[in-house]
Amino acid sequence: MNKSVAIPQILERLDGRRPRLERADQVAFLVDAAAYFDALRTSLLTARRIVWIIGWDFDPGIKLRPDLEAEPTLGTVLRRLVEQNEELHVKILIWAMGPIYSSRSGELYVHHPWADHPRISLKFDIRHPLRASHHQKIVVIDRSIAFSGGIDLTAGRWDTSEHHVTADLRRTPGGERYGPVHDVQIAVSGGAARALAEIAESRWVAAGENSGEAPADTIDRGTWPKQLPVALVDCKVAIARTQGGILLRRGRREAVRLTLQLIRSARKSLYIETQYLASWRVARAIKDRLDEPFGPDVVILVTKSSRGIVEQYVMAHQRNRILRWLGGANGPRLRVVYRMKSDDGNANKEVLVHSKVIVVDDNAVRIGSSNLNNRSEGLDTECDVVVFAENDEHRRAIAAFRDGLLAEHLETDRVELGQALRECKTLVGTVDHFAAITGSLRTYDELNDGGAPILGTKLFDPSRPFRPFGWLLRRIFGKN
Repeated sequence: MNKSVAIPQILERLDGRRPRLERADQVAFLVDAAAYFDALRTSLLTARRIVWIIGWDFDPGIKLRPDLEAEPTLGTVLRRLVEQNEELHVKILIWAMGPIYSSRSGELYVHHPWADHPRISLKFDIRHPLRASHHQKIVVIDRSIAFSGGIDLTAGRWDTSEHHVTADLRRTPGGERYGPVHDVQIAVSGGAARALAEIAESRWVAAGENSGEAPADTIDRGTWPKQLPVALVDCKVAIARTQGGILLRRGRREAVRLTLQLIRSARKSLYIETQYLASWRVARAIKDRLDEPFGPDVVILVTKSSRGIVEQYVMAHQRNRILRWLGGANGPRLRVVYRMKSDDGNANKEVLVHSKVIVVDDNAVRIGSSNLNNRSEGLDTECDVVVFAENDEHRRAIAAFRDGLLAEHLETDRVELGQALRECKTLVGTVDHFAAITGSLRTYDELNDGGAPILGTKLFDPSRPFRPFGWLLRRIFGKN
């Protein structure tokens, strides 16, 4: 196995603010929302003092276990929790525009019986730079267990790892069907959970609210749910944020800087899942590695199709420009692929990739809310969690996580995947081997749109907040 990533060296090379480095007592990788929602459902039962829910969007009408006929809605679950425990508070903070962008109009802004309780607080975040969004997806229970990643507690997220073309359980609260969707969340305990609790509380305070949390006797160490499988124990975790600056408040660009360092640290392989591939900073870092004679293999899983929203059209065009610049999706050590799924008697359907994952060899895993686009680098509010391997047991767990993702997308099992990895010796060769058999992963063979940037790129995917006199402020007070 590869030697561990030199954690101090990676962090020392970062300019500006460094990510917070903590220890996690336990770490779990939750692949796809069915696994995450089930783990969250169990974990909520352990809540004793406070539950923080921080998200881009929130829908109290979803069910964490839609496969159970008598399963109550999420709003009902939260209401029952506070009614059964007079010391429990539930605090929910979402981006003020999230419900509109998720096509639910003003439904969440009106009064709801489930939230009509003095210890349930639902707030909307409006204190962010112009054109920015609050994009973190964090749930913290007391200070003992925290979830972070790409999955909001909202409609259109739930799916199993089978990603069937048609699935009766895959419906919005209004009964509308939606297509297969892939995503990843991470669960941590210990110091990492306490750090994420501080981020959640700081977001609440920044939105103009008092924390209202019991300071001295908040539960730091709770019971890790038995149903939540532990992948790693006692490991180092970096927590990196993005936050756009407002007026004289300095922004944070920890996430993209750490992402670039992770790309530069890879020895044999980089495995990436991202909804968008639109960042030229990331593209240049990948190109530098591909230009090395003995650099790592790079496999990138993205979403191909536009969902009809202008921003996503801009992202798709930018992705195609980047692929041309990289020399196409099928370089000697590069595969940029999208996921197709077909069931018996059903036509092929693309799987929406909503995850934001980077696996560096078997040494590090980044799971977060940051896409590989400009907004996530300096405008939107993001949170990424990076787990570092410190011993062989950690490395085996990270490799198993990556192989599990690949096995899911290549429609094989881990045993066959492991055999192919040994025989093909490279990540790209292994992907090609199974893709030729199953056809589940496909590369971008046609890039038809022009290579020039289109109107609106900087408007919908800016890398920093719009500040009319930003150049003067940066000159006086330093870079944002």
